[in-house]
Amino acid sequence: MEESEAGSRLSLVDIFKGVVITLVVLTHVLFAMNGDSESPVIFQCLFLGLFGFMLLSGYFYRPGRGFVANMKKRFFQLAVALTVCTVVITALSYVWCVVWGQNVDSDDFVNALSLGMALNKSFVPLDSGVTWSGCMNCIGYYYIWAMLVAFVVFYALADHVIDDWKRSIAALAVLVVAACALRELYPYGLPFYAHISLAAASFMMAGAMAAKVRLIERVQDFRWGSWRFWALFLGSLAAGIILVAIFPPGTKITRAYYGEYGGYSFLSYFVEVLLINTAYLCMAAIVVKVRPVTRLLSSIGRHTFGILLFHGFVVAFLTIPFFTFGPDDWLPAELISSDKVLIFFATMVICMAICVYGPVLLERIRAAIGRGRSAE
Repeated sequence: MEESEAGSRLSLVDIFKGVVITLVVLTHVLFAMNGDSESPVIFQCLFLGLFGFMLLSGYFYRPGRGFVANMKKRFFQLAVALTVCTVVITALSYVWCVVWGQNVDSDDFVNALSLGMALNKSFVPLDSGVTWSGCMNCIGYYYIWAMLVAFVVFYALADHVIDDWKRSIAALAVLVVAACALRELYPYGLPFYAHISLAAASFMMAGAMAAKVRLIERVQDFRWGSWRFWALFLGSLAAGIILVAIFPPGTKITRAYYGEYGGYSFLSYFVEVLLINTAYLCMAAIVVKVRPVTRLLSSIGRHTFGILLFHGFVVAFLTIPFFTFGPDDWLPAELISSDKVLIFFATMVICMAICVYGPVLLERIRAAIGRGRSAE
């Protein structure tokens, strides 16, 4: 493979990630956290893009490293960053709330830590809600914790099945059925959102199987006149939208809500995620051809982890001085649509600035400290 081709394919992945993380922030800000099966079909389709990161994690899995080596890498990548960010962001948010007179107390601080560490759903009915406050803005952390647990399941299986199609299909089927059964037979939350980890592991396995047919490379190689590409794009998009309209998946994934049929709804949910994310991948391939947009989305895609970590805090930082936070949602009820649009764009700009310039600033601080110690 030539270097230019490799760079183009990497760009497609970055653009896909950029599209997905933009949709994540958009849905969190515009539609907040109270969406359900009655949300507009288009919103539910947008929400399903969230699982693209799980599919990509499976796609780029390569056998041979071993379970322990893989988990060590993931643990230090994710768990440490999540823990540090939870403590720091929650503390900063709490102080910011106090400064601006928001109604928060020590219980809110503890609940915010519990939310960031993905412990707030432990052993309680999945249908129970969350009592929100202004300092509870580690939004999206549950997703990364659930992925971390899912990696345990995925890595334990993948090395043993991924080289054989029959075993791969069998493993995928077992994961899908197990996710259905867990939701149906045990309607209670688990620490670190492990109650959705089997679902996440099934998406990882599906991504690993997609890698066997080189799906990303095939999509990247499309030509504008290729009927196969347009059939894949329009077919997956239409089928995904129709299926979402017939079997609404809702947006309450933290409650392992896959639809109105309980655990059985995960069967349609799984297919919906595959169809919608295939359409998003094709959209990313189209965007690759539009150069002005490519650079922006590609840059966003390279900083997905940082944006996911910081966007809740940035939204709260922008809104706490001007609005009163209530217990029913993570954003103030009086926010109107135009406010949310402005907050969305401001959040994306600030998150990108933190991700791009933050490491540079930290490096300069370390260098200054080192020079000061040397001078002593």
